[in-house]
Amino acid sequence: MKDKVRSYYDAFSSTYDNERFDNYHVFLDDSEVNAVKEFLQDKVVLEVGCGTGLILQRLKRHCKDCIGVDLSSGMLSKAKKRGFDCIQADATSLPFRDESFDCVVCFKVLPHIPDVKSAIHEITRVTKKGGLVALEFYNSQSLRYLVKRIKPASKVAKSVSDKDVFTKYHSPKGMLASLPKNLEVIKMHGIRVFLPTAYLMKVPVLSSALLRLETWCSSTPLGMFGGFMVVVARKGF
Repeated sequence: MKDKVRSYYDAFSSTYDNERFDNYHVFLDDSEVNAVKEFLQDKVVLEVGCGTGLILQRLKRHCKDCIGVDLSSGMLSKAKKRGFDCIQADATSLPFRDESFDCVVCFKVLPHIPDVKSAIHEITRVTKKGGLVALEFYNSQSLRYLVKRIKPASKVAKSVSDKDVFTKYHSPKGMLASLPKNLEVIKMHGIRVFLPTAYLMKVPVLSSALLRLETWCSSTPLGMFGGFMVVVARKGF
């Protein structure tokens, strides 16, 4: 399974950045970092599943230092070209000592790991006591989930589609059940509540209005229906 995931992202790495600067993906990446930036000042941060380094670029504006790990050598080559200190590693076996980081973030990664509890255990292990983790899940109680179930597969490379990688959606209750007992949840931040498809963000007349609507929704109880859910938690002493 890990080899399949690695091969998927190695293939995806050649085109991954092609659309990452459009309105939708910028909104998504910004929203993920906005969910945690208040906690990052003067902190050393690890990103698990750093991809091509686009989130690291945002994190470095708010923290003391940040490094990344990723399973894919193809993705890491792009991140290193952006000047980041990155290591190839599996999220379920991180190459760091216990309590190495003030904060560990993991966006768009956990849903693609079959043994998600092992990955979260490792993330928690390398986080300092009193430190923070930010874990993003895909929400099964969302419009995005319904659309994904009926839409055809999307190509990510010449012979690879998004159906070729393991993906799991969790309910909010299931997300919390995946956490170890020494993590105390501070907040759950939902992203992409009403947007049925990312393509609508490419329509000039709609994109700015949708952006305002989605930003507002994330700050209300409607955020619990966001397609992406960032769980921010503190590691107990």
